[in-house]
Amino acid sequence: MDFTGGVAMRLLTAGLLFSSWILASAGWAEPIVQVKGGQTTLTLSASFMEWMDSCETKRIKPAVVKPGGELLRFTIAGGVIDLGSMAGELDHKGGIAISCYGGEPVVALHNLKVDTTGDTPVITAMAVVDGNIEGRLPVFVPTGEPDVTLSNWNRLTLGKVELLLTDDAVNLLNSKLGTMIPLPFEEPIGEADSKVNLRLDGSDDDDDEDESGDAKKDKKEKVKKDKDDDDDDNKVEEEEEEEEED
Repeated sequence: MDFTGGVAMRLLTAGLLFSSWILASAGWAEPIVQVKGGQTTLTLSASFMEWMDSCETKRIKPAVVKPGGELLRFTIAGGVIDLGSMAGELDHKGGIAISCYGGEPVVALHNLKVDTTGDTPVITAMAVVDGNIEGRLPVFVPTGEPDVTLSNWNRLTLGKVELLLTDDAVNLLNSKLGTMIPLPFEEPIGEADSKVNLRLDGSDDDDDEDESGDAKKDKKEKVKKDKDDDDDDNKVEEEEEEEEED
């Protein structure tokens, strides 16, 4: 695939216009902010699902795979963003495991990372084939301009970002799983939406230091309950979504 710097420049221009407004409005002295959580949802296109029709996708917790496999949700674990340039990274927990034609091998993509520090934004993942780590692989490249909004002064939303599958990802799927995805694969494989919770300077959001003894006890009891219910995927998914919306 031929990915030029035009995509990155459009994303950067949109980010600069947006960030200049929020920085002026909020009076932030420092545009670099930590990411404390959130989620990214990937909705796969119908055409890409046809290419993967003989394959099964399972979640690597705490990621979520909706029935049918066309909607994937990944929990944002952390990261850092420069709101003056939109450069930075978003780290995700969990991943997906893919197998085709009802058997092995299994290709797993762990801990997706959105990286906008280079000339072209890229989404990478740690690739594992049958339990053996292959290394961190560029999987998707975003194209077009995201819908950027800020709500409650600490929730950054990057919406409707179309993703292209990289040649490296196509080669991995074709060689390991026997898929027949053509190269170059130039059509978007889906659309991503990220809701990013920001840790603002001076905000009192250190839960461990500020919680009362009763609140800490309640949290420990909830963690224990979550562990006991770990095999119930539907219940775990609901609890994850509730936590991410907080």
